[in-house]
Amino acid sequence: MILLNQNFIISFRSRVSSFFSIALLVLFSIFASFLFPNIAHCYNPGFAWDANTESDLAGYNFYYKNGDSSGPYNGTGADEGDSPINIPLDRLNNPANPQFTIHGLSDTETYSFVITAYDTTGNESGFSNELTYISSSSPGNAPPEITITAPDNGSSYNLNDSITFSGSAIDSEDGNISNSLSWVSNLDGVIGNGAWFRTSALTAGTHIIMVSAADSGNLVGSATLTLTVLSPSLNTPPEVTITAPDNGSSYNLNDSITFSGSAIDSEDGNISNSLTWVSNLDGVVGRGATFSTSSLSAGTHIIMVSATDSGNLAGSATITLTVLSSTTSSAVDESPVPSGNLALGQPTAASSQEGADVSPKYAVDGKGSTRWSSLYSDPQWIHVDLGAIYPIDHVVLKWETAYGKAYQIQVSTDATTWTTMFSETNGNGGTDDITFASANARYVRVYGMKRGTQWGYSLWEFEVYGATFPSVLTSVKVLPATATVTIGNTQTFTATGLDQYGAEFPTTVDWTVSGGGTIDPASGIFTASTVGGPFTVTAKSTADSTISGTADVTVVDGSSLNYRKFHRFHRN
Repeated sequence: MILLNQNFIISFRSRVSSFFSIALLVLFSIFASFLFPNIAHCYNPGFAWDANTESDLAGYNFYYKNGDSSGPYNGTGADEGDSPINIPLDRLNNPANPQFTIHGLSDTETYSFVITAYDTTGNESGFSNELTYISSSSPGNAPPEITITAPDNGSSYNLNDSITFSGSAIDSEDGNISNSLSWVSNLDGVIGNGAWFRTSALTAGTHIIMVSAADSGNLVGSATLTLTVLSPSLNTPPEVTITAPDNGSSYNLNDSITFSGSAIDSEDGNISNSLTWVSNLDGVVGRGATFSTSSLSAGTHIIMVSATDSGNLAGSATITLTVLSSTTSSAVDESPVPSGNLALGQPTAASSQEGADVSPKYAVDGKGSTRWSSLYSDPQWIHVDLGAIYPIDHVVLKWETAYGKAYQIQVSTDATTWTTMFSETNGNGGTDDITFASANARYVRVYGMKRGTQWGYSLWEFEVYGATFPSVLTSVKVLPATATVTIGNTQTFTATGLDQYGAEFPTTVDWTVSGGGTIDPASGIFTASTVGGPFTVTAKSTADSTISGTADVTVVDGSSLNYRKFHRFHRN
């Protein structure tokens, strides 16, 4: 492609009247080896120029002539007609990126071209600068080979970044002619010359950069690349996703916890390796797409992971996890739980209330006509004190019109350290019937992060229900708990299985005794044979050998007892 060395400011004018004040910027070029395989034998040169943006633009005129540059543009011979060739806008495939090919020109001729623009009333601009094209039929000449070494095709930069351009032009006849390279942007015109230069003046947008050089035989070689200069309005933040650990998960102190995530940017691509992970309790805990750590302190952590793209826009995501201290039990209390709504009539607290008639206490009064309502901002919360620690797994929220679109159900045993048991990110109001893994809690909180309306958060009812668990064998009770047996006599022991609630649970046991005699393993009948004790009688569950019960037995000599009784009788 051969391009003029400058842009052209063309003012509309009438052929018979004075100039208009409207300006048209035209970049005029001939497409050479970029569009055609051999410019030296090209009878159909192609042209491209920057489109005029005036609302009343109607088209363009091409003027041409052969021979030297003197005299009028009165060329003939083109298939499209004699000079000037009229090109109305509807003759262009893409008026926003105008291109046009002239067919039928003779080889081995010198042609000169200019272009004008005209509006809907017939006003026409002045001529652009002249471009001269010399065809050649020399069979021994070949166009130079153009290579772009920087920047990379498809790369992106921020506005005002310094961008380095470099390339080479190697001609089979003239050798290295890289210093004659000309670099042209479809948006900014000529941006540099030579084998290397640097600029920070490119405008925002997507640039098609063409670099070209002509050899001594006037054959032109060219190459192109595309790059984007981002303005703040074009850049978008990266999308950050956390894939591990799960939100609301719990770990023991010193557990190894694996974190992983991704950051995908529409301009920069995958930038996951630049992720930074920060805890509200411990500060920075790791970097990159994945890592493991066992050094998180005890407590509930809000983990935020973020990444920043080349345009300095940041994306982030958050999760909550709990690290249990060595004194904190994660085992769920399976003792009996009162039936019904545990929150009914219990003390409440909230981050705010809209007025005295919408106090948080009205969310747990069991009435469908009273409610709690917060102020009109995010975040907001309400919690209820159940009065004791219970295993809970069920919450019901009955929203008024002002509902929570994004909220969490959190539990605590002290109203200080909270664990998230459930997260909603796209709520739609009405009644939310929520179940989750059982957790020990005295306090239950609804933590609102994003309102579903312009109003606050409003609940008709906030209900909490205890977890129920199937009965399982937890212990074995042996009776009698202690016994004294005379040698030769027997004692029958019985065993009863008990569940976690203290109720009887059917079970069978195997009996053993540590000494003093023998015991039937099936019936529990002990036969005394050796004085001593106490000895341990054990009843071990046949269903679970880890569950057993014990009793004590002491064996005594029966003859001594009889003698003492007889002696006392004789004395009397």
